Amino acid sequence: MSAIDDDRILRSFRDMIAATLRTNAFAEAGREALAFKLDSHKIPGLPAPLPWREIWVYSPASRASICAPDPSRVVAFAGRIAATTSALRFWA
Repeated sequence: MSAIDDDRILRSFRDMIAATLRTNAFAEAGREALAFKLDSHKIPGLPAPLPWREIWVYSPASRASICAPDPSRVVAFAGRIAATTSALRFWA
């Protein structure tokens, strides 16, 4: 690395990839909207309180970031998004 910032940026990318639990990037639904399910506890530097899981969605029509505080609420959050886009239907 030529600079310490380069190393910090590359480590941040590596940590985000390691924290990704599921994605639809390789599924047919990934063409409509791109979704990532992240384990917030594996991402260093996030402010407290950390959600149990975070679901991040991007599409040309909408963007969303949903924080699930505990395992029992993940399906409810994913169901609300699935009502607006088919990208997360396989997570419900």
